[in-house]
Amino acid sequence: MAGPDAAGGDKPARILDEVARRLARRRDGATAAALLSLALAAGCGGKVESWSFSTRAAAEADPSAKASVPSWLPSGATKIRLAHDRGAGRTWVRFSLAGAERAALKAGLLPVPGDQAATLTIPEPSGADWWFASPASSGADFFDGNGKNLPVRVHLAFERGGDSVWGWEMKR
Repeated sequence: MAGPDAAGGDKPARILDEVARRLARRRDGATAAALLSLALAAGCGGKVESWSFSTRAAAEADPSAKASVPSWLPSGATKIRLAHDRGAGRTWVRFSLAGAERAALKAGLLPVPGDQAATLTIPEPSGADWWFASPASSGADFFDGNGKNLPVRVHLAFERGGDSVWGWEMKR
């Protein structure tokens, strides 16, 4: 996670300052853009924390995980796997949800067409063996939040022929 480094400063801020100094000396736009991208990537991520819970109520009862539980996670969700990167503002969750509550969560979401879903680049939670390898391998239908019952930064994948749902949210 970002924070003070051994020299007593904020490491991502120091990296960005150094990159800014180097960019000021460069006239090569491609090199400048590459350096800036590297600097931003270095300062945007943090330690990914992970948890497993049998229910949403159990997740909310855990003081270490409570702030990471997505507000949109249905109360009937079970078999919850949760990962959160506070530094990057990313949350990933996989859970089981069946019946009417599953249909209610899916209602009104914006479907991602299959040809687009197959090419999605989805960030993976570090060390999470419960996350799918790629959209094409997931056997799922993909949806985006509609801004009403689910924020637009939330993306869901509903397993075809099963009850698993994968969700990820990027707050930054």
